[in-house]
Amino acid sequence: MGEGPCVTQSCRDFVYHPKFNCERYISQELATNSGLSVGQDPSLLNTLKRKRPPSLCVRDICSVSTFMDCGSDSDSSPEVPRKRVRPPSLSLTEEISFSGNTCCQQEVTIPVPKEDISIRAFDDYSVEGDGFGGAAARGKRRKHVMEDRLCTHCNAANDSSIFGIFDGHGGIAAAAFVSESLPSICEQLIVEGADAKDALPKSLLLAEKGFCQTTPSSTSGCTAAVALVEKDRVVIANVGDSRIILVTDADVVDLTEDHNVHSEKERNRIEKAGGYIIGNRVEGVLSVTRALGDRDFKEHVISTPDTTTLRRSGTDQFLLLASDGIWSVMSSSEAARFIKENRQRGWGEVAKALVEFAQHKGSTDDCSVIVVSL
Repeated sequence: MGEGPCVTQSCRDFVYHPKFNCERYISQELATNSGLSVGQDPSLLNTLKRKRPPSLCVRDICSVSTFMDCGSDSDSSPEVPRKRVRPPSLSLTEEISFSGNTCCQQEVTIPVPKEDISIRAFDDYSVEGDGFGGAAARGKRRKHVMEDRLCTHCNAANDSSIFGIFDGHGGIAAAAFVSESLPSICEQLIVEGADAKDALPKSLLLAEKGFCQTTPSSTSGCTAAVALVEKDRVVIANVGDSRIILVTDADVVDLTEDHNVHSEKERNRIEKAGGYIIGNRVEGVLSVTRALGDRDFKEHVISTPDTTTLRRSGTDQFLLLASDGIWSVMSSSEAARFIKENRQRGWGEVAKALVEFAQHKGSTDDCSVIVVSL
């Protein structure tokens, strides 16, 4: 069927609508077109009822009332059912804990992304700004959409920036929601007095809470590797196995710890909580041991972020944030060396080149990269 029923379609297309009197309609159609009646051939009605249209969908069924009104004397157009639209924002009252062991009640407004964000499809894309570049590419595995999302948000008012990698699984809804709502939440907390090292991890948890409240039927989840870059320091928060590294003049430093089944500490935590790992997956399903979303696994797959704060130094060169599509085929040192050797191409181009390099090395997962000059 097409976009909806029309007057030229067979009566078989409408016999499944609960308010549609199929027997009366079929009788009228048969009498008009063939001179037969249901009473003359009762088997005909049963045959018609059993034959479901090959492509019947909810959209077609909901349009039956439009078809029935086509012969009306009214000049007005038939009413089309409105789509359900999310509210523009969600307000949550949260108790915010600060580093000084004080806390306060404050209302946080979580911006709700547009209704279609969880189904918006992305293929390869890139972004470049003043001092940073990012790129993402869909993996070679058989699936419909890329589930990685990037966040590059610069706030000129307080000379700070938020960069994040969100690797989705079980759909893109969680990664899409968190990546778009996180910057606004974090800025609200900081404006209200929270220190950045408290605001960033709290923002991730609030974004997750907003996602779970506005999409109660979604079971998707995502990792998060986020850096809040200020004039004199960098605050890092991570959940899952997306990674952030710092590259200096003389060293490569992992700023995050991968939360996956290969971490002995994470395996012990899950087993102590009563969970199990089979086939290198939590409960045989998830490869990550921490994530945002994943409501079906929350008893063992927690969303508590790890945080790190470091003072900026004159020897710092850049930050590299990447999803596990990169780290599955190269080490932190190898990725850092590649960026150093190709940085003259510009941050956006070198990010794209790193993604292509990972795919050339055999990565089949979605690959996302952000490089931030320090």
